[in-house]
Amino acid sequence: MKACLIISGENQDMKTLGKRFPTTLLPFPDRPFLQQVIEYLVNQGIVEFDVFLSQAPELIEAFLVDGSRWGVKFRYHLLKDATKPLRQIKAVIGDDEDQRILLVNTTSLILVDLYENVPEGAILSPILYCRKEMPTGDCDLYTLWTGWGWISAAHLHMLPDDTSWHDVYNALSSQNGSRVTTVDDQYMLSVSDLKNFQLSLRAVLSGDIQGLMTKGREIEKGVWLSRNVSLHPTVTVNPPVYIGENTRIEKGVTLGPFAVVGSNSLLDSGSTIIDSVICPGSYVGKSLELKDTIVDKNLLVNIRHGAEITVAETFIIGSMRDTPIRRKLHDILSRLSGAALFIVFFPLFLSTALYLAISGKRPLLNRKKVVRIPAMSDPAAWASFMLFSFVKSEAVSPENGHLGRVLSARQSFFLVFLPALINVMRGDICLIGVIPRSQEEVLSLQDDWRELYLSNKAGIVTEAFLNFGIKITRDDLYSAEAFYTVSSGFMYDLKLFIRYFLQIFGPARNTE
Repeated sequence: MKACLIISGENQDMKTLGKRFPTTLLPFPDRPFLQQVIEYLVNQGIVEFDVFLSQAPELIEAFLVDGSRWGVKFRYHLLKDATKPLRQIKAVIGDDEDQRILLVNTTSLILVDLYENVPEGAILSPILYCRKEMPTGDCDLYTLWTGWGWISAAHLHMLPDDTSWHDVYNALSSQNGSRVTTVDDQYMLSVSDLKNFQLSLRAVLSGDIQGLMTKGREIEKGVWLSRNVSLHPTVTVNPPVYIGENTRIEKGVTLGPFAVVGSNSLLDSGSTIIDSVICPGSYVGKSLELKDTIVDKNLLVNIRHGAEITVAETFIIGSMRDTPIRRKLHDILSRLSGAALFIVFFPLFLSTALYLAISGKRPLLNRKKVVRIPAMSDPAAWASFMLFSFVKSEAVSPENGHLGRVLSARQSFFLVFLPALINVMRGDICLIGVIPRSQEEVLSLQDDWRELYLSNKAGIVTEAFLNFGIKITRDDLYSAEAFYTVSSGFMYDLKLFIRYFLQIFGPARNTE
């Protein structure tokens, strides 16, 4: 049978965190919640998935890929309006009225036998899974739809195309023969908001909910450790606690109860983590006390109040992927590479400068003020530098794929690449990255694109130029930068660098 996964839009309860982690990609506890949903469905026998995307579709697709690692098949569809997905769902499932579809809202996970009491043969009447919840006061128990349910194509086609997702339950439950199956709380998980996320995670850590897959090993009651964890002998562990792989916890740390530490993280000496989640690759500074908090790199989120604080000082919290030592080594390597290339190509640099000087080009070395990235979201905190080139700043506009329509690919090497090596030697940019942009150009980006851009690094050679050449649309530019964000790394950058020189000087160079 087929499952239709509805990955809804941005959760307003999460704001900045929701841009870094789409709701369904929140860690739970050692893998994204969406992965827990998929692995449960695969274990139930679902092999075909139609995935309807809205929030951060490039991140979701980059994480799931084609589904082959689970032995299943994913097909992706972009929702024009996440609040009214039925038109596109109906178009995808087709006109086979006997087809049975499992609707799945991926902000919830119900750990029940989905095939129990599902009749064979006749067209399936809607079976809707709801949860019990006790409201305040002396009211009776009532049911809330989880967003999960079995439905036939015939019944789904009976609903109007403009039915909102919030009205789908009422529309389905009113059809003849429809049934509501109540799911007890011990079989129900949700990340629909911060509070539900915390309560669901607590239920898993406390052992109230069983059946989720994890990489960790329970070394004692309520304490799970993954591989390669460094735990100082003076650390105090108050179960339940989950510690991800390649994590180091220094002396005097108090951990738990209800603490999750993501992989590749560092908790410095004297820190206290209670009822909190440390997202993968994060650093928690010395003697920092965290309670009811989510930490993602330099972002602090208070679960109780939903308040979010971006911390500029990396000695308090920060990214383990970008630690001071790692940043220093990367900066040194980048500068040395830039210097080596500048020495090798200095004759070409000098020849180009002399040719332009003889031709009367003025000014010879142009400067464009661009934003130094990575940077915080607040424009007031942005630093800038002067990017060098042999062409005017409008010829290196991001709207024209960084190189401008007036330049050929080979001209770009002489007029843009060679002078920008000066910036690489100075540590302003890297050899490979996203397009350097001015403050006005960064502010003109859409919100999600701007957040993605500010978390990246700028470079002379870009994914956009290699994939689309010097003539590129704005949509292509966004997709190229989004793809580079999730793919970048030393080996990937090396491959792009080799592609660049083959494209410029090899037989397959881009000349248009």
